[in-house]
Amino acid sequence: MNESENKQIIILTDRSDLVIDNVENIISFDEGYVVLATKAGRVNVEGKELKVDSLTKDGGKIHIIGNITGVFYSSEAGKQGAFSRLFK
Repeated sequence: MNESENKQIIILTDRSDLVIDNVENIISFDEGYVVLATKAGRVNVEGKELKVDSLTKDGGKIHIIGNITGVFYSSEAGKQGAFSRLFK
């Protein structure tokens, strides 16, 4: 994988509209928290009334709406989600 494939674009508009590309998997989500596996590592989104508005497989772009209070990278990029561990 070359360097340009690892680049990630995150666009947050008015703390209510979030678009992230290069998403590989949605690890978990509810109205207060979304955890994503991306090519750049794990991304945690915190907020209230969060909804996944759309997800495209081509390019891995996700659109999240709601009251977004934080977007954080996690150091656990290589770890699998709970469902993956259950079905080994």
